[in-house]
Amino acid sequence: MNVHGPFWDDVGHMLDDVARCDTFDGVRAVLLDDRFERVAAERARQGVVTDDPDTATFVGSGGTRSLYGALVRGGWWYVRGTLHDFVVYHPASGDTLSYLEGDVVRGDPRG
Repeated sequence: MNVHGPFWDDVGHMLDDVARCDTFDGVRAVLLDDRFERVAAERARQGVVTDDPDTATFVGSGGTRSLYGALVRGGWWYVRGTLHDFVVYHPASGDTLSYLEGDVVRGDPRG
């Protein structure tokens, strides 16, 4: 897989911004930010719907950097899971978010 080029540059910049977020709403806003044009185009190509305030989608999976890594750099704490299915918590905001194969959800649906 080629992880170089404009799309992956956008993913990298997006992950840098995610690393500065301490709330689910902040992470969601970055993941859905249309200024990352190539990421926005990929969301559109995949038919991602973004009208639910409790969900977002990360379409940058498969690159050299991960959403999990960006969240940990941003102070989120690991709760459980793997790189492809995890739950993290931010101690400053008290927010929890879950990730499963690209889907990002507010809270922990498993309890």
